[in-house]
Amino acid sequence: MSEIRKRAGVAKWHRRLGILLTVPLLFWIVSAFLLHYYGLVMPNGLQGVYRLAPYNSQDVDLREARISPDSLLSVLNRDYQLDSIYWLKLQSRGPHLWYVVQPTPFALGMVFDARTGARLDPLPDSLLEVVANEALTGTHAGEMSQLAEYHRDYDVAKVPAVKFVMQGEQPTELVLARHTGRTLRRSDSQARQFNWWYRTLHVFQWGDNMALFTTFLYVLAALGVVLAFFGLRLWWWRRGRPKAFYDRPNMKVRLWHRRLGLTIGVLLLAQMVLGAYMWLSLGPLQDPFRGKNTFNRDWNTGLATSTSLPDVAEFLERLESDGNGQARPIQALQWRMRGDRVVCVVNHRNDEVGQVYDVVTAERLDDLTPQEAGHAARLLMRALPDFEFRGETTYYFNDLNRKIPAYHFRFADDTATDVFVCKRTGEIISRRTRFWRAFGPILTLHAYAFTDNSVLDTLFLSVFQIGLLGLLLTGWRLNFQTRKSPNQAGS
Repeated sequence: MSEIRKRAGVAKWHRRLGILLTVPLLFWIVSAFLLHYYGLVMPNGLQGVYRLAPYNSQDVDLREARISPDSLLSVLNRDYQLDSIYWLKLQSRGPHLWYVVQPTPFALGMVFDARTGARLDPLPDSLLEVVANEALTGTHAGEMSQLAEYHRDYDVAKVPAVKFVMQGEQPTELVLARHTGRTLRRSDSQARQFNWWYRTLHVFQWGDNMALFTTFLYVLAALGVVLAFFGLRLWWWRRGRPKAFYDRPNMKVRLWHRRLGLTIGVLLLAQMVLGAYMWLSLGPLQDPFRGKNTFNRDWNTGLATSTSLPDVAEFLERLESDGNGQARPIQALQWRMRGDRVVCVVNHRNDEVGQVYDVVTAERLDDLTPQEAGHAARLLMRALPDFEFRGETTYYFNDLNRKIPAYHFRFADDTATDVFVCKRTGEIISRRTRFWRAFGPILTLHAYAFTDNSVLDTLFLSVFQIGLLGLLLTGWRLNFQTRKSPNQAGS
């Protein structure tokens, strides 16, 4: 008798959980289809495809800077107690001319007016609008709003930022860092729709309280796991029933529910567990997932503020005398260390990686060797681990919204971090920890994308989702049938 009551109790809770989770499961069915659809139609994923404006809207000669690089370095040393910085950049924005200072590789930047020396950061709305208007070809800034944006390059929880609704040829949402105007994110209509469906109906993140909504999501996932476990338990107890058992009223429905439950229940159980892991990556544990735990916060090998840099006009004259002049003014000059050498990265266009020159002779320099690039990246890695060169490649660079030539290294740290480094400048483009690398295969299993054939992958997903819908419908039909006695329910 106790065994019968036990089975009846499992059946009762299986039924109750099935009713309770119907709406969340329907949300997952709908959102999974839509996320899969957007994944197929977005040509460059969530990054989108954009035409970046190659030139400043006004031709401003960098020689108009009244504050020399040397003078600003002295100010940084005297007034801000900075012995070294990561890099110093002179650039034009609209009619404005300013210096951007990156104090460390992971800190928020500083901005100084190149004509007056006044500190400008955090940038006012008017200057940020100028930056936004020059970001995308044929597009201008519309409505603006404030937000805080997560970004993997900075050693802060979230970066103070502004969001512009861009209008014109390339309508999008453009998110700029409040301190420097750096582009943190671009979201076209498809990316925004993907994110809405993902956050609202797939992971149920309806606000900024990560702990609250993650708990809610995990409670639902845990209940789904229990639901699947109870269903499998009932299947095990009821296996081997004679076929005549399913000839009674509503037993055909029960037979189909049982058959679907055996297959769909196992797959749903796997999806819940994999999905919970994936949300750890994108939510609560996104810092180690994105590699922030590999930052070398003791970094101290940058451009010394005691360094003497050539005058801007003098350096540009040397460039032009060597045949490096262009029809349009140079857009930016960036002084930084490349290995043990002070170099100047010259941007003739804003949509390309700059060319690297010796800061004194204005001699154009070749790309870094793998050993040089690996050593430069090692200085930015916690505990200065050894590295292995994995080959040349191209890797997506958010600032330019495209892939650029890069070196691939794997570091011997506790996360076996893959690091992608710009061949020309030595800048780290991305850090991919073991945690991140596991995400791809798990996403493949979670989305049933077992092949590179979009038709077959869509078919696999569709069969599962239709089966899950059938499982829900047959479950509801059984729930509202004529109630049985407890003994019958558990038999």
